[in-house]
Order: sequence, then structure tokens, then C-alpha cells
Amino acid sequence: MSISSFRERTEAKILIAEDSPTQAAELSFLLEENGYTVEIAPNGLVAIEAARRFAPDLIISDIVMPQVDGYEFCRRIKADPNLKETPFILVTSLSNPQDVFKGLDVGADNFIVKPFNESNLLSRVRYLLTNRILRKAGKLQLGIEIELAGQRHFITAERQQILDLLISTYEQAVSLYDSLDARQRELSRSYETLNALYGVADGLNRGKTLTDLATSAIEGGLRLPGVKAAWVYLLDGDEFRLLAAQGAPEGMFELDEQCRECKCQRSMREGTFAAGASMIDCERLRRVENADGLRYHATVPLIVDGTPIGIFNLVGAEMGMFSADEMRTLSGIGNQIAIGLERVQLHRQLERTVEKRTAQLKAEIVERQAAEQTAHQAGERLRQILQSLPIPTTTVDLDGNVLIWNRAAEEIFGYASEDVLGKASPLRLDGEDPLADALAQHRSLKGLETQRRHQDGTMIDVRVTTGPLLDDDASIKGHVVSLEDMRERRKIEGLLRQSQKMEAIGNLTGGIAHDFNNLLTIVIGNIDLAAHIARENPAIAELLEGALTACLRGADLTKHLLAFGRRQPLKPEIVNVNKLVGGMVKLLSRTLGENVTIELVARPEIWPVDIDPAQLDSAIVNLAVNARDAMPGGGKLVIETKNVTVEDAGLGDGIALKPGDYVRVSVSDTGQGIPAAVLTRIFEPFFTTKSPGKGTGLGLAMVYGFVRQSGGDITVYSEVGAGTVFNLYLPRATAMAAPAAIMRKKRDTSANRIGKTVLVVEDNPGVRKIAELNIRQLGFEVIIAESGEEALAVIESGAPIDLVFSDVVMPGSVNGIQLVERLALLRPGLPVLLASGFPESALNASNPEIRVKILNKPYRIDDLETAIDEFFGD
Repeated sequence: MSISSFRERTEAKILIAEDSPTQAAELSFLLEENGYTVEIAPNGLVAIEAARRFAPDLIISDIVMPQVDGYEFCRRIKADPNLKETPFILVTSLSNPQDVFKGLDVGADNFIVKPFNESNLLSRVRYLLTNRILRKAGKLQLGIEIELAGQRHFITAERQQILDLLISTYEQAVSLYDSLDARQRELSRSYETLNALYGVADGLNRGKTLTDLATSAIEGGLRLPGVKAAWVYLLDGDEFRLLAAQGAPEGMFELDEQCRECKCQRSMREGTFAAGASMIDCERLRRVENADGLRYHATVPLIVDGTPIGIFNLVGAEMGMFSADEMRTLSGIGNQIAIGLERVQLHRQLERTVEKRTAQLKAEIVERQAAEQTAHQAGERLRQILQSLPIPTTTVDLDGNVLIWNRAAEEIFGYASEDVLGKASPLRLDGEDPLADALAQHRSLKGLETQRRHQDGTMIDVRVTTGPLLDDDASIKGHVVSLEDMRERRKIEGLLRQSQKMEAIGNLTGGIAHDFNNLLTIVIGNIDLAAHIARENPAIAELLEGALTACLRGADLTKHLLAFGRRQPLKPEIVNVNKLVGGMVKLLSRTLGENVTIELVARPEIWPVDIDPAQLDSAIVNLAVNARDAMPGGGKLVIETKNVTVEDAGLGDGIALKPGDYVRVSVSDTGQGIPAAVLTRIFEPFFTTKSPGKGTGLGLAMVYGFVRQSGGDITVYSEVGAGTVFNLYLPRATAMAAPAAIMRKKRDTSANRIGKTVLVVEDNPGVRKIAELNIRQLGFEVIIAESGEEALAVIESGAPIDLVFSDVVMPGSVNGIQLVERLALLRPGLPVLLASGFPESALNASNPEIRVKILNKPYRIDDLETAIDEFFGD
């Protein structure tokens, strides 16, 4: 193209007359994208004025418009001496041949057929603009008279106009031919597809077995265009079983660990195919060396009433071998195949049911005959059963004569069976006798406490229960009487009352120690904070140290008080906690049921502990059962082991541990949680929130006493609705302890904190205040947020934040974990420190992609400083 013609194209002005805003905008966008200047008029009347003002190089006009249509608009343009040379294109649907001749009558230069092809339109515009100059030279008027549909038309036009008409008509004919050719190919493919699908449907009616039906479906599928291989999988229980296959490459179905289940099978398990058939890039075909170009397959789910029963795969070399309509048709055929497979299965099941029922009837006849043969032995069996009972039991007839007198009755009452059989029961008392009255009236007794006479004349406390002795026709022929010897029970009840008395004393001392410990916790916490403040004043620091020493001695006193009433003989030995806990998981799985998932997080190189293994086993089972009861609808139980080193006099918050090494066993659940009012009493003897008969209230008290007596401790952290975690601290075995770690001198990192700001997120006012004071004392600036939502608002405001210190469990829609997820998007790389009573594994399980530092509750200011310095220490 020459420079002048290029300039003419890019600088040309085009007027569009179109009453449809959508079509006008679409046409304008196309022309402007190709460098033309465009003006739009909503109808012919406005377009006439625009043409006189705009002086376009080319006009494109719709025919049907209000006020002035396209024909009249063209006629007026061609009548205007200043505009008549402007090329004029009419947009027509060609629904009536008269449109073309009317256009020629009014002097139109060219025609575009709706819907127009963009490339054809741009070619037409360039053609008219390029030849515009040629039209201005030598005009030869031609007259053409034609007759169409009974009407005569005399068209006066330039040779160029007639040539344009021929070109536009030819282009439209070519386009129509291409469309018809494509439609012919589509119809031919549809015929092949329908013929193949008819073969599939026909085979479904003739198949008698699963393999026959699947083979018939495959043979029909192979007749589909582009299909080179096919196979059918049947979902048998939890496994996919290959039912039939044809055309598959050799080695296609050999399984290995890396490709045991393919993508389409995984998608069916995940419910991805619920919407119907889809194309898949086959993982197995990619792995086969002799696939011969086969790569993709249409995966047709076989579903009956929403339940997947198998997969029908149609294999080819192209991803787009089926259209969307064909895929929907295949989905329907898949439903028919699934129904056929189910029909065959149901038929076979029916046959098996009939066979099984016939066998059952034969067995029932044999059983009935056997029952009739052994009916006469029933009395002897009853006699043997009663004789073997450990409870004194006798049967009497309606007259009160003894029919059976078992060995336990002989031992308790001293009467030999041969001395009482067939005679009046020796248990009858002279005078008023509630047992004799009940038997005479055929009334049953349950738990009647009375006395019966021994052969030596002494009276024995018994609890009597009676029931009717029935004949074959269900009529009463006597009574069964069982008598529980209450003497041993009375002795046991006495021991229990004594035990309860001792436990009550232990409960009292425990309550006193608990309250005292709460006071010590507050005092120690405030002294700890004050000691940091008074570090520069030796006199005050010395006084605080003395007060702290006295408080710690008080804590030792509470330890002795809590040990009172829990003196149990222990058999300590060196124990590998990981091995012990790992061996319990299978037992706990059966005990807790299928709706509770158990996860074991056993860290390697766990230290050995010197503990009673049976007591530790019992403690973990007790905590696991309590966790199960707190998750009635099911949930997750996490058992975690971890080495912990205590470097000062305890961890605070009532946990009194000597400096040294411990193994922490954490048992956490996702249950209902424990209310704060209950949490403070859970270790008290006989305290329970369970309904009567469901718990003794001794379980946690026993766990508590065992751990404390063993030199360790136990803590509990719980949030209502979030779950509970118990931490058992078990002392490391000194006999096998590793050499003590070399103490490293703590570096002064206070200079690294200058000018840095910590955002504290905590909903509890008391905890929030202590956290603020501690962090300010460490040299940081502090911004407070009372919820996760408020913390996000602070971050979004652009405030300079260097670290976020947040609680995990908070009310509202954003908890600690969700806050971390949001911060990862808003401020990637911003350090986050979470405070939680839950172990790290329980928090990480909520979102494995989120990894943050955890500060375990309870903590002291030194623990907080160490955790923060991990971010700012370097």
C-alpha cells in the first residue's frame, strides 16, 4: 500500500446511521480500532444534518430507522451536489430481493448483509475509499431496466456501482456456500454419532451380564467419529474395577504406586462430574510408550439417582473431538448405560436373594425339626444355667415347693439341694412375709431388701428379685427367685463411704490450695512485672526478690496440700512416651468410635521419663474418653509429645515445675469446650457435669494426683465452642538424661526495638492490659485492637506496624488464624506472634498453609521477650 492510500485510510471519516445503540457502538468500535474517525447518528433525519456538517468520506446506514429510513437518507445524500460523490453503504438483511433494487434506485454504492463479517466489512470500506478518487473521473451513466416479482425497475447507475453490487453479491454467495458446506459436514457427523449411539442403546436392551452390556456400549462408542479406544470401569465398593476395554494400548491398565487411580476416577470420588461428561488429558495414556497418538478421552459418568456406579471412557487423539451438544448427549447415554448396569446387577441380586431365601427355608425346616427334638431338654438346660449362677437362685411351683436350688443357694443358706427339692421352700418366714405374699399374688419383685433365715438360724440381709416361670403355652407354672447376699455389699459400701470421706477431705484441702494458688498467681505475676520495672533500683529489686521467694515457697506448700488424699503406690520405670502413646492409638480408635479422628504428633528424639506406665496409659485413656464425650457429633483428637525445658521457677499461672527437662504430652479435642465457671473445678474429686450414672467425677482428679505425685504437672486450656487441651508435664528420667545444655548468655537486643510498633489484638481486657504493659516495658510502641475486625482496620489504614501479637480464639467473624490468613494478603511478610493454650499442631491443622510462631499460654514476660526477639534479635 502506498503512503497516500495508507493516509487516506487512517484519516478517513465515516458516518454511521443506526438506531440500535448496541449495533452502532459495535460498528463504531470496529472502525475506530482500524484508524477511522467515526460519527454516529441515531436516525436518517439526524444523519442528513450530520453529513452536511461532518462531510464524511463514507456513509454506512441501516435501512430500517424511524422518521427517515435508509433509502430516503441515501436518496437525499445523492441529490445533494456536495455529498453525492460520497460512497454510501446500505446494511440489509437480504430478506427480500427488492431491498437491493430499492437501494440501487436511490443510488446506493454497496451493500452489507446482516449479520456482517468484520473482515468483509473492513475490506469493503477500504475498497470504496481506495476507488473514491477514480469515481470522480469520467462518469458513464448506464440504464438498466429489469422486472422482479411483477414490478419493473429502471436503475441508473455508474459502472462502478454495478461492479460493487456484483462483488458484494459474490462475497455473500461464497459465505453462504461455506456455511452450507460446514452444515453438511456437521449433519454427516451427527448422522454417524446418532447411528453409533443407537447401537449403544440397542446393546443395552440385549445385555444379560455386566461384561456383555459394557462390551456392547464400547462397540457402539468405537463407531463415534474420532474414537479409537474405549473402556468401562465399575465402582465395586471403594475400588474401580475394569469391566471391559477395546483398543487400549498394551500396558495401559497395569497399576503402580504412582498411578494407582487416574484423574477421572479421583474426579468422580470428589463429585466433579456431577454436571455430566467432560474431556480429560489422560494421565495413564501419557505414561504409555506405544499410545499411538492417543492422549485424551471423554469421561462419561455412570450415575443412578445421584449415586456414581462407574465410568465410560471414549478415547481419541484430540481434546475437542466432541462438541458441547455431543457431550450433553453422551451424558444422557451414560445415564442409560448406568441404568442398564444397575438392571443387570439388580437381576443378579434378585437371583441370589431367591437362592438365599430357598436355602434359608430349608435351614428353617431343619432348625424347626431340631428344635422339636431338643424341646424336652429345655428344662435340664434351665437347671444347668441356674446352677451355674453366682447369685443364690431357686424356682418354686405354684404351691411354693422347690423345683431348683442352685449351688450358690446351698453355700449362702446352708441347705443341701437334695434336702429341699420337692418340699416347701425354707426361705418362707412365719408370720408376715412380703416374699410369700408376692408369689401367691403372682407379682414380680425387684430389689426387695429383706432378711432370710440361714440353716443355723441366723438372719441374712438379702435383696430379692422374682419373675414368672412360664410353660410352653405362656402360662405361669411357678416363679424364679434370686437373692443377692447383701453382707459383702454392705462391707463394700462401708469402704466406699470411708473413701468418700477421705476424698471429701482431699477436696477441701484442694479447694483451699486452689484459692491460695490463685492468689499466689496474681501476686507472682505482679511481682514479676514489677521486677522488670525496678531492675535499676537494687534495693527495690532485692525486696521484690524476697517477696517472690516467699511466694514460691507458698506455691510449694500448695503442692503438698494437693498431694494430700492422693497417696497412691506407684511403680515407676523408664518409659519411651512415643512408643507408649503410639501403641495406644489403635486401642483408642476402637474405644472412641468411627466419628472421632485420632492424630498422633510424636516428635522425634523424645526424652525418656521415669513414670508408672500403667498410670500414664490410664490417664491418656481417661482424657481421650472425656474428649469423645465432649464431641457427640464427632471431631478430632490430637495427641502430641514434645520436649520442654523449664529454666526458671515455673511457667506461671499456677503451674509449679522445678527447673529442668520435661516431656509434655498434650491431649486436645475440637469439642464443645469447658465454660470458665466449670474449668476451675474440673480436678476436684466427685465434681462432674455429666448426668447421674454417666460419670463419677474421679477421673480427672486421679489424673491430676498421679501427675503431681510423679513430679510433674497438668494444665488445661479451653474455649467454649473451640475445644480443650490438657498438657501433662512429665519429668525427664535422670538416669538416662543427656548432658546438660550449655547456658548461653542472653544478648541485649533492646536497641533493635527502638521505633518499632506492635499491634496487640486481644478481646479480654485484663489480658490485653498486661500484654500492653509487658510489651511497652520491652521498649516497643503499642497499638491496641479489641477484635480481629478492628486489627484489619488498623492494617488497612496504613499504620506502621512491625509485629502483630494476637490471641487465637476471639469472638466475631475473624479469629487469630483467620487474621493471619488476611494479613498474608494485605501485608505479606509481616511477622505474627500468636498466643494460645493449644499446641502448635492443633493450630497448624486448621490451615496447613499458614505457618506462624506460637507463644504457649500461660507465659511470663521473659517468655514473651524471647519470642519477640526471634523476630527482632538480629
